[in-house]
Amino acid sequence: MKIGFIFYSESGHTLSVLNQLEKVYKNKGHFVEKISLYEGYDIKKRILTYFPKANEYDLVLFASPVQAFSLAIPMVQYLEHVELKKEQKTQLLLTQHFKRACFGGNRALRQMKKAIEGYNPVILCEGIVHWSSKERELQIEQIIAQFGSAMDE
Repeated sequence: MKIGFIFYSESGHTLSVLNQLEKVYKNKGHFVEKISLYEGYDIKKRILTYFPKANEYDLVLFASPVQAFSLAIPMVQYLEHVELKKEQKTQLLLTQHFKRACFGGNRALRQMKKAIEGYNPVILCEGIVHWSSKERELQIEQIIAQFGSAMDE
């Protein structure tokens, strides 16, 4: 399966989880391509200038941090322009500083889903890693297991 990880990561937290997922997917025999939106984002102007294609993948994993209790602006801007296949297989991953999803994580997931709902995507799984939680490593392990097992279905 050809898998695209389309992500935004400033601190490296989101990328670190993706690196672990990449190993799992490659061990299952899948081709993984990681595409960062960071390089295409003008932080001073707050404008994304790079919009990679997502419809060429069998599965797209969108990953982003939660910033200011919402989905990070570069990912919002990307999802406003993304084109997916109808019923595109997707996975949604967020990282957030706060220990509870009610502090922006739930909202960010809703933002992701709403942005792609017109394509009637098949969301295989979704997850949030709470970076300041004492259970962060366990959360990462659970997400990797959940996302990895979704590949077997």
